[in-house]
Amino acid sequence: MRKWIITALIMALVVGGYLLSRPRIDFRDFADKVVEQDWLVNLKKVDAIEFLDGGGNFADHEASRGKDLDKNIVRPLVNRLKTDAQLEVIAVIDQQPNRAISMAARLPEDRERLLLVKRIIKDADDAFPGVILRQYGYHWMYFEVLDEMTAKQLHAEEVVEE
Repeated sequence: MRKWIITALIMALVVGGYLLSRPRIDFRDFADKVVEQDWLVNLKKVDAIEFLDGGGNFADHEASRGKDLDKNIVRPLVNRLKTDAQLEVIAVIDQQPNRAISMAARLPEDRERLLLVKRIIKDADDAFPGVILRQYGYHWMYFEVLDEMTAKQLHAEEVVEE
């Protein structure tokens, strides 16, 4: 009996040590670093509403098979984030001046507004047959829009938020 208890304690210590020593990826920190150390430093940033209203494209029009996701999904979402949650959403532009690679926004510090931001995006995603992929950091969030067919091909409809 005594050997069994000692063996169980040793196994618990080994398993516990393993679980505590595994490297962890902090995806929220990673999201902040993508925005702060890459996009804000290396890429062009413009106000998302001005960008979209000025003829800029965000959603992939070729992949979406002619559906105007920018007009019907992205623009209303960005507008609601701005008016309801007081977020300044930016379009992040890489090499093509009229094509954004992502939409990003600095997250509010108060919990109530943060929950509002998450609810606005979730509501837009639930009402959309495609998927709005979003990544929340501690300070920043960004999102991408996939039409229904692309989301199914990538199995993105199985992605769970947080």
